[in-house]
Amino acid sequence: MFLRQIVKHPLTIVGWMVLFSMIICQNQPYLVYYKHQLWFPLFQEVPSELFEKSGINLDFHDPNLQKQIRQHGFMINAPVTFDNHYIDTYTPFLSTPSWQHWLGTDDKGIDVLAQLIIGLRNSIIFGISYSIPCFIIGTLAGSISGYCGGKIDMQAQSLFIVWKSIPLIYLILILKSLTTLNDIKFVLILILCGWGKFFHLARVETLKAKSQNYIKYYKVSGLPETTIFFKHILPHYHQSSMSYLPWHFIYGINTITTAELLGFYTPTLKTIGPLIVQIKHHPEAIWISLSVIVTICLLMHNILNHTQKALQST
Repeated sequence: MFLRQIVKHPLTIVGWMVLFSMIICQNQPYLVYYKHQLWFPLFQEVPSELFEKSGINLDFHDPNLQKQIRQHGFMINAPVTFDNHYIDTYTPFLSTPSWQHWLGTDDKGIDVLAQLIIGLRNSIIFGISYSIPCFIIGTLAGSISGYCGGKIDMQAQSLFIVWKSIPLIYLILILKSLTTLNDIKFVLILILCGWGKFFHLARVETLKAKSQNYIKYYKVSGLPETTIFFKHILPHYHQSSMSYLPWHFIYGINTITTAELLGFYTPTLKTIGPLIVQIKHHPEAIWISLSVIVTICLLMHNILNHTQKALQST
């Protein structure tokens, strides 16, 4: 059943690669068998004296060390033998794709494929951390505003219009000058400025729900307002908000990438932003451009396609 779903939706392989990126992209080999001794460099430190290299940190990408291991044993490497921090000094910087670097390297000697896989995972983490709270806050606030109506709705609408007029870029620059931004603070700024669309959609849906005859019947029959709101309106009348959620997720990834590209903020977790900076500085490196464009298109196609099918089924 599991393999059948993978064959049916081959793009899920990309999702699994992103999920297990820390295992797929590793500088250290999984296993080293040397002179009848078994070592697991991911979980234990391999002494340099074992290879007669005392006092130095072992680099398993060193051709001499690899030759020495092959003569007296073997090692099992990760599918991608680099992470998004390792600088390969044994390969020319900004090198084209090869058997060692499947998608080449950037101008710092960092593997492009490792940056794509780990950067895509970090971008998805940012996107989820941004879009889900915006959905919850905006949907709940918009639903309450639409359901209560009257002065509460008017005041909420006024607050929404004022808050929506605050430019995000200016707010980031102001807060950056006042305090040191980290990943949590940056995501909180995005959430504070990003719940407005869900507020508007949820308010409209709730106003439509209030006009339904069975909702009016519940009110006349004396059913508590909280029961009507949380049981009969909130769970059932937010298809438009759900359909907008994937777009908001993609917008979150685009925002963090744009902020990194323009130099407004550099996240601790490296996203695909550094690769886009590479495209800007090295347009001749066509392998980087194609890798980023294809990855982003696959991500958007996968998310929007599955969301459309889920909405059609419901």
